[in-house]
Amino acid sequence: MNFLVGSVHFIDNFAFDHKAEHWNGMDVDRLYRRYFEISVDLAKSGIYNGIAHPDCIKLFGHKPSFSLLPYYEELGKALAVNNMYAEQSSGIKRRVNAEIGMNSDMLNAMKWHGVKIVTASDAHCPEDVGLYLYEAKEKLL
Repeated sequence: MNFLVGSVHFIDNFAFDHKAEHWNGMDVDRLYRRYFEISVDLAKSGIYNGIAHPDCIKLFGHKPSFSLLPYYEELGKALAVNNMYAEQSSGIKRRVNAEIGMNSDMLNAMKWHGVKIVTASDAHCPEDVGLYLYEAKEKLL
């Protein structure tokens, strides 16, 4: 089976998930807006079968001053229209011991739009394959 998974790791040349200190002085609200704009564009491109860790921007704990619900809804709709899945990724725990996978609001938006959810460990080396997948799957129940 061949499949293509898209993911967002850069926002206008800013590698937001590279190092926590890179966030110093950054406009968190602007970055969150752009992250979801780029994610929706990825979904609308028609290139990919799924989106990896659609909540990756939360990696270092920064939060916007506004509700993300409209952004979750827009992304869920774009994924559904383009028959794409979303990953419930456990990879974040490997890096910063943060909440595994999409939060309940994002998960609910995906489910509301009928987006298929798959679990993934986002392994970057063999010993990380399957790491924390049980916990990621538990959040889907």
